[in-house]
Amino acid sequence: PTGVLSSDGETLTVRLFSRVPLEKISEVYCDTDSHTSVVLLQIVLKQEYGISPKIVPANIRSILSNGSEWPETVLIIGDKVVTSEPKLAPEHILDLGQAWMNQTGLPFVFAAWIGRENLDQKLVDRAGIMLDRQRRHNSLRVEQVVSTHAVNRGWKPEAAFEYLTKHMRYSFTRQHGESLSLFFELAASCSLIESPRPVRYYGE
Repeated sequence: PTGVLSSDGETLTVRLFSRVPLEKISEVYCDTDSHTSVVLLQIVLKQEYGISPKIVPANIRSILSNGSEWPETVLIIGDKVVTSEPKLAPEHILDLGQAWMNQTGLPFVFAAWIGRENLDQKLVDRAGIMLDRQRRHNSLRVEQVVSTHAVNRGWKPEAAFEYLTKHMRYSFTRQHGESLSLFFELAASCSLIESPRPVRYYGE
């Protein structure tokens, strides 16, 4: 539990866009850049709206570059949300991080450091120290990262800075552990995985 990429509510970058009311969705074209977010979408729609729409893998970058017509309902992940939203003009938007927080009261973990179960504990300890050191270093240079990369990725600098400092979280807490366990339980209850496995941490 050295660090995570998580949201404590609204993400801005993991969003469902739809031209029909959310409870009437029959299929969703899903960005293939994150399997986790696709599972989260299915959990949220099942829990909140009682629906299990058809999931259609979609190459969002191809749609953007070719100027193809957007599907009626689409899940987009990452910087593509920022560059796509003005062209979509959707009537209904669902931010998955906010939806998870509303349903569970917990932050959502989009990424975490993982490793094989049989790794040597000394190796894990060294890796943890290095990763934590880099996380702390990067937290002090957010303005530099934004000024260097934001515009090239289609972000306004002020929006990128707010995203990195207010919407995303990088430290692992007890609540993150609870959220991970609940995510696997709900994924199993929706038949998205065979069965939940307990989250195990090195050194415990």
